[in-house]
Amino acid sequence: MLDILEYVMSLPKKPVFNDDYILLWGRGLKKDCTPLFPASLQKKQLWKKLVATVRSFNKKHDRSVKIRSLVCRDGCAMTEIFKEVGIECINKPGEKSGWNQAEFMSLLKNAQLVFGYGISMDSPTPIDALSCGTPVAFPDFQHQLLKEYRAHPYIHIFEDDSSNFIARIIEGLTKGRAKNNQPLSHFHGEAIVATWKEVLQSTRQHCDQHYQLVEEKRKRR
Repeated sequence: MLDILEYVMSLPKKPVFNDDYILLWGRGLKKDCTPLFPASLQKKQLWKKLVATVRSFNKKHDRSVKIRSLVCRDGCAMTEIFKEVGIECINKPGEKSGWNQAEFMSLLKNAQLVFGYGISMDSPTPIDALSCGTPVAFPDFQHQLLKEYRAHPYIHIFEDDSSNFIARIIEGLTKGRAKNNQPLSHFHGEAIVATWKEVLQSTRQHCDQHYQLVEEKRKRR
């Protein structure tokens, strides 16, 4: 099984963008433009404040970090909010995911931070990003599989009501990227194979016990 880290290192060295950016990822908007965003993240004022806070960060640290979004659909209210406040939509028109897998991994690999908004739940994207050394931020409810890693120095969790949404993003941006890749111990190829071997072994034992009971019942008849 190809490890995430091995795959990342095999990607083309040329980045999709040659500047600094933080990246909003997620499943996106439904075709009827119904927002999948939690109500707390549908407010234009919140995104306007995020843009202003990132600009203040840039001024303070002599940086030029941009905010880019993979969660856009033409004609949708959230897309219009992003455009109005200065968040760059980078979806490719007419494509479901916008970018092919190699391009998407390159976007993660070269971002200063990748952040989500609750959809998709338990997505592998944060794991991929961390394997690239990229910090991540997402709401508390989004990733149950990463609960045991909440103290990880490059995982920044914000409250479900988004009250500390901006603070966690700036925290991650200020801390910066990891100096090396940050693969999580349970999510590399060998560990996944070992886990599935344990699952299969346990299932086989339960099946053997079940059939043994069935056979004993049959003999007693």
